[in-house]
Amino acid sequence: MLMYQPVIDQFYLEGMLKLDDDFVKQNELFPNMFLVLKNEACGKSVMCRFYEDMTLRPLKGPTKAFGLATRNK
Repeated sequence: MLMYQPVIDQFYLEGMLKLDDDFVKQNELFPNMFLVLKNEACGKSVMCRFYEDMTLRPLKGPTKAFGLATRNK
């Protein structure tokens, strides 16, 4: 039995998502562009960055700076 795995879950498991040329051109994506992937069916979302090698990778970095932390995206 084959189970469908949502894109966001796959993204978290693999640590990246490879995009095809047509998708990149249609959506006018450029390197270093930041995106939010959303799955409205289950409410999951993830912030990511688009790289020159046609991949999306999750944002990583400090959760606090100078004692301040973000409360939302």
